[in-house]
Amino acid sequence: MRIARIELLTRRAQPWTDLPLHGFARNFDGRTWFVAEDGALAAIDVEGEQPRARWRIDRLGVAPVRVTRDAGELSFIVPWPDGGELWTYQLPQLGLRRRQGVADGLPLAISSSGNLRACLQAAAADPTAIEVCLVDPGARITLSRPAEGVPIAAELGEGWTVVVVDLGDGMAVFAYPTPATSPTRSLRLAGARAVHVRLATDLLTVGDDLGRLVTLHLPTGATLCDLRLHP
Repeated sequence: MRIARIELLTRRAQPWTDLPLHGFARNFDGRTWFVAEDGALAAIDVEGEQPRARWRIDRLGVAPVRVTRDAGELSFIVPWPDGGELWTYQLPQLGLRRRQGVADGLPLAISSSGNLRACLQAAAADPTAIEVCLVDPGARITLSRPAEGVPIAAELGEGWTVVVVDLGDGMAVFAYPTPATSPTRSLRLAGARAVHVRLATDLLTVGDDLGRLVTLHLPTGATLCDLRLHP
């Protein structure tokens, strides 16, 4: 991945470095960025002219997924072939707090404190099908599965849940208003093989590996931004 640094005050951006990343935390403290590498998780110092690892866990065998952090905690999934584990660390001390097996299905979203928020499970009515299950301390809500494709990621907000689905020949994004179990908004990205979504209240921003960037106002379905960043 090619990493750029943006100076918000001067509104200037410049390329910084290229890193062989498999994933990364969606936010950081301005100094340290947690990234997933092949078989490792690293804390990258972003203040220097060149990237330097402040801290690293290696020999995991696979690249961690669902890297999630806040000011006090860091969590991620290690998806081993014989069953995944959810690891949680205390920040800023970087002390391991908990390792626990994941038994509720394939994790789609976790919290920084190490709680499972959404997962894939076999459908109760059809064991060959899969469905997205939202996990809440007081309830479990099952979202209707799109007719085609496999859900691969979820983003949970206060009023909306967004599910990313791999269609094989492209990707799709479905938005479910809380507490509905059927989507009211959808976006299909033909040919895309990687998609990132950001949910901010009622605004959904979607970017793909073909350079498309789309922002939707979810209550109305209006497209606020539709860009192609490169051919």
